[in-house]
Amino acid sequence: MRWMRKTSSVARVCGFTLCTSVLGCGSLLRAQTPVTSTPQPTQLPGGTATLRVQTREVVLDVVVTDRKGHAVTNVPRSAFHVAETGVAQRIVSFSKPEDHLPAPDAPPIHSSAELIKAHSNVPINVIVLDELNTAFEDTAFGRFAVQKYLATQPANLKQATTVLSIGDSGLKVIIDFTQDRDRIEQAIKKHFPEYPFRAARGASSDAGDRLARCLGTLLQISQSVKGYPGRKSVIWVGKGFPSMDTLTVDPKAGDDVIDETQRVTTALLESRTVLNLLDPTATSVSSVDYTAADYVTPGDLLTAVGANGQALSGDVNFADFAPATGGVAILGHNDLDKQIGLAIDDGADYYTLVYSPTDKTDDPKKYRALKVTVDDPNLIVATRTGYYSTHQTQPGEIPKVDGRQLAFDLMNAGLSTITYSGLIVSAEKPVDGKIAVTVSPVGLASRTTSGGQRREEVTVMEVAFDGKNHAIEHHAEEKQAATPNDAASMTFEIDAPEPRGTARIRLIVRDALSGRLGTVDLAP
Repeated sequence: MRWMRKTSSVARVCGFTLCTSVLGCGSLLRAQTPVTSTPQPTQLPGGTATLRVQTREVVLDVVVTDRKGHAVTNVPRSAFHVAETGVAQRIVSFSKPEDHLPAPDAPPIHSSAELIKAHSNVPINVIVLDELNTAFEDTAFGRFAVQKYLATQPANLKQATTVLSIGDSGLKVIIDFTQDRDRIEQAIKKHFPEYPFRAARGASSDAGDRLARCLGTLLQISQSVKGYPGRKSVIWVGKGFPSMDTLTVDPKAGDDVIDETQRVTTALLESRTVLNLLDPTATSVSSVDYTAADYVTPGDLLTAVGANGQALSGDVNFADFAPATGGVAILGHNDLDKQIGLAIDDGADYYTLVYSPTDKTDDPKKYRALKVTVDDPNLIVATRTGYYSTHQTQPGEIPKVDGRQLAFDLMNAGLSTITYSGLIVSAEKPVDGKIAVTVSPVGLASRTTSGGQRREEVTVMEVAFDGKNHAIEHHAEEKQAATPNDAASMTFEIDAPEPRGTARIRLIVRDALSGRLGTVDLAP
């Protein structure tokens, strides 16, 4: 049996309050859907008309398998059909699995910096060891499964992979992106797992905190990998957050959970990140085999939501995030190492379809259900179940952002050890209390001035850490720059006083137009 999906609930949470230190306070703005915007017709004073046309392009990464779960990589473009809210769409761009293979002479990747520099469309993997929600003995089985999978792989992995852990003390990087199998194995062996005290206590307040921490982790991952062009597969080894019935808790709390789950799901989809849940727990689950005659497809998530037709409303549980993003939930398997391999292989064998929706409205509450089919009814198609439409800004317009969301995103990136790839950032060591931060135009949005120059607006934040990796000082500055359109980069200068005991400085740059984040670390 291969694809398994939870149908029973985990322990429900009786109450929920968003943790301000993890997800901010209240409902935050949702991330933008992948779009490209060009002008749309409008009338100016004096009767002068200008053309303004707006186009949203939706990118779908699609995996096709047979009934036995084997990837099918030779389906032609003409055999694919896309429908949005039941309306057929025209595919404007198409790529096959072979188009995502690395170049034969491509050097192996051994760091986030090399991965950013390569700017390759090759898929990558993020393995997350969940030590926050999973029983200690089950986390041991999960680590064993990852190590057993790695033992079957070549010394130079096909895809760059990073390993993270989430526990009571937060999100940690066990090893940065690398294709070196042995380095990953050694890093996992040296990693000392945390005991899940919050999960063991079983208090409803702890359950709410765990839910918030998991959502924050998924948001952080999606923001950090956004700059890599290819598909990203998150392999979450653990139980994930406890489920919650948002219809039975306090209405405000329920609305907050729905808003945050929708924001995180949208962020995952925007960054082309697919979540795969691999639960090492051997008991207390019921599941359905995807390969059975009555197999469950990712689109069936829509039949399990509330009467308002919104996805991820009503009962919110971690397993639903997987099919919502085009991934799978593997529950109760003894051969977890093989399931990890299957999920990673599917992450490489994918098609990419792009279409421009016929529905041009941008109601942020409207969920656009997606269905992708192929001509052969014996094949199974996996992709995202849909997306939320968002307000599309005009070219050069700075989107309105909740101040709490902005602060959360910046501090999340500042306190993390994960490299954020949304912008390509470099910096020189501090000189006379100042740091020159250089940003590549790749991924950086801009406005054109009346003089024909390119204008960028960013927020630059500096965080200083001591030798124990404790933040001891931070501050942020809004910066603008006007540069020629052919400029290779732009430089922003920021004050950076070094407190006594500074051992590391992290710089975060956020693009005001796109919201993309980039980071760089310096030793003073």
